[in-house]
Amino acid sequence: MARGQFPLAGIMAALVALTSMAFVGAPLAEEQGTPLLPGGASSLSETYGDWTVSCVLVALETGQGSRCALTQRQVNGQGQQILAVELRPIESGLSGLMVLPFGLAVAEQVSFSIDESATITQAPFSTCLSAGCLVPIELESSVVSGLRVGGVLGVSIPTPAGTSVEMTVSLIGISLAIDRVAELTAG
Repeated sequence: MARGQFPLAGIMAALVALTSMAFVGAPLAEEQGTPLLPGGASSLSETYGDWTVSCVLVALETGQGSRCALTQRQVNGQGQQILAVELRPIESGLSGLMVLPFGLAVAEQVSFSIDESATITQAPFSTCLSAGCLVPIELESSVVSGLRVGGVLGVSIPTPAGTSVEMTVSLIGISLAIDRVAELTAG
């Protein structure tokens, strides 16, 4: 599967709208007299292996702040998105969303594994939007340690026929991307 760069208008708008609520009230580097992004930039996009680190300045109730996440998007041969994931570091690990295609058993849970190991966690579907079906992801620090040294994150998605669609998310560059987002959001 080919991987495209994130963000794209439709899917990123849905992801930003849903995940930005979690950033409200976060301490701002600007309040401490330091720029929000390097060099005073208003946005930033960097690539680490198969992951993209994206940051933008946004207006908050308390002033201006930055939103940063590590993302990966996969498309098929026709350029249609088949999977997108956006994650951000939190105190207990990583939190974010995965966007999956339609036609899945949304009453069931999606299972995740690292490098063909046993299931490390499961997550329910949240809702479906025009961009696809959303699965909120919470990964504890012990799982994040596995992601940092793993090769692929396996995603097992249930179908209405009682089978599963198996997908993979490359973990190449995830460790550097996690570190960079943490560095950019430290305050």
